[in-house]
Amino acid sequence: MFIFYNYSLLLGWITLFVLAVILYVPTDRKKYTKTYTRSRRFCGTSFLSFGIGIFLQWYFHPRVSNPFIARALYATYFCLGSVFFSTSHITLINPHYQCKRKCAVDTLSLVLSLSLMWSGAVQHINYLLSSGECVFFLYLSHLCYVFFHSYFDATHRLSDLTTEEVDLFVKWLLFSVYLMIFFAFMGVTLNIIFDYSLIVGGLVMDAGTLVFIYIAWTYMGYIRHLDTVIPMLEEPDSDPSVVFDSATYREVCLRIDAWIRSGGYTQENINILELASIVASNRTYVSCYFHDKGDTFHNYIIRLRIRDAKQLLQNPHLTVEDVGSRIGYSRTHFIRMFRSITGMTPSEYRDKLG
Repeated sequence: MFIFYNYSLLLGWITLFVLAVILYVPTDRKKYTKTYTRSRRFCGTSFLSFGIGIFLQWYFHPRVSNPFIARALYATYFCLGSVFFSTSHITLINPHYQCKRKCAVDTLSLVLSLSLMWSGAVQHINYLLSSGECVFFLYLSHLCYVFFHSYFDATHRLSDLTTEEVDLFVKWLLFSVYLMIFFAFMGVTLNIIFDYSLIVGGLVMDAGTLVFIYIAWTYMGYIRHLDTVIPMLEEPDSDPSVVFDSATYREVCLRIDAWIRSGGYTQENINILELASIVASNRTYVSCYFHDKGDTFHNYIIRLRIRDAKQLLQNPHLTVEDVGSRIGYSRTHFIRMFRSITGMTPSEYRDKLG
């Protein structure tokens, strides 16, 4: 049991140190890399916190010699790592989140939680240790609330984009946070219940290593598309300098109607800013057009594309990939979007047509 636990820790801290170094490597200097670079370094700091904590467990083996210290150490690097991880994802979708007040709240919460945990660990007072863990859980719950509030606000803003990368980014962001929350709560809970079990500790460590590898891999994958996402997150919903004019709005509506009739909505990765440029207007007028249609730009374009796809699928000489390409989607994304609207894949829809 000890050998299994020891090798799990060794693999864990080496993996985390490597991932932290990779995340700290500077990215290409593009127009919108500042937010991504800052968020990526927060994530790297999170991995480094976990890695240092696991290294200390591997080197000193407190789980064998002093379970109270082991429990406090485990909760400490979970606490630090979770705060940095949450901050990395929140700043990713809310570039204006981090400020002096937020830093002060983070610091005070961490100091209070760690003080209680280590006081209890050193004096072997269980209720102090548990109190510190409770403070950490409460603050982590607050960070979860902040993330989901920022996430839904970002989702609303990104509804004016129809790029495949944005859809993948939004889904990845939510899934990775759910995964990390589940792992954090389960890891700490199992550590409290089975604080003497080396088998459970090793299994949790192995599972955590896989989670961290997945998150780092996707972080460097999906978020390369932030140069598309960040402009929409940083731009205000409406321009206060724009004076709404009914006659101008009617002209814009006519130009958008003409653009739709010409099939402009099948242009790959079209977004509302590009459409505003095409019809020689601004985002405010274009947003009003789709609002009056009772939908968002994103959903309206999807419905138009799926409508065309249903007609194209009646042609047996066109493959699913051909149909997706004609309406502005890759094959994989087309299947995903078609299923989300119709409840079946394009192939199943074609079979249903006979």
